[in-house]
Amino acid sequence: MANEVCRGSGCVNAVHDVGWDTALGGSYNLSSNFLYLFRLPQLAHSAKLLAFGAYGNSATGVNAELALYADNGSGTAPGGSTALAATSSPLLLANANAEQGASPANYALSANTTYWLGIVVQTPTTIYTQTDPTEVGTAFANPYGTIPWPAGTSGLGKSGFDLAIYINVQDTN
Repeated sequence: MANEVCRGSGCVNAVHDVGWDTALGGSYNLSSNFLYLFRLPQLAHSAKLLAFGAYGNSATGVNAELALYADNGSGTAPGGSTALAATSSPLLLANANAEQGASPANYALSANTTYWLGIVVQTPTTIYTQTDPTEVGTAFANPYGTIPWPAGTSGLGKSGFDLAIYINVQDTN
C-alpha cells in the first residue's frame, strides 16, 4: 500500500506529522509581520514534504504563510540562503486545524537532519502553544506576503515553548 512503509518485521503508516499538530494547552499571541521560527524534531527516515499545518485558536480567520528552512549545522538557528519550501497559498487560521499544500510539492527531506519551521501572519491572532524547555526558537521582523530568508538579522529569542505548527510528510524508506 502506498501509505505504508515496511521496516523490519512490520509495516507502519508512511504519512505523518512532524511538529505540533494538536490543540496544545496554552495560547500565544502572534504579531503580524513577524516570522516565528522553531526547530523541528529530526526525521527518523527520509521523507517527502506534503503539506504545512497549524492549529489556531482564534474565532476569526487570519491568513498565514509557513516556510521550511535548513539548519545552520549546529541546531541553533536556520541556515542557508532561502526557504526550502513554503505554503502553496495562504493558510487560513481559525479555531481549528488547517493544512495547505507545500511548494514545491514533494520536496525531499533527509533523515537525521534538523529543519526549522516558520510562520508569519497577516494580522495579529492567537495560536495554541505549550511550554517546552528544550525548544529553540526565534522571531524576525518580516512583512507578510514575502517568504524571507532570516540570515543576517538579529532574531528575538523565542525558545522555551512550542507553537501548534507542523509539516505533513510521507516517509520514503
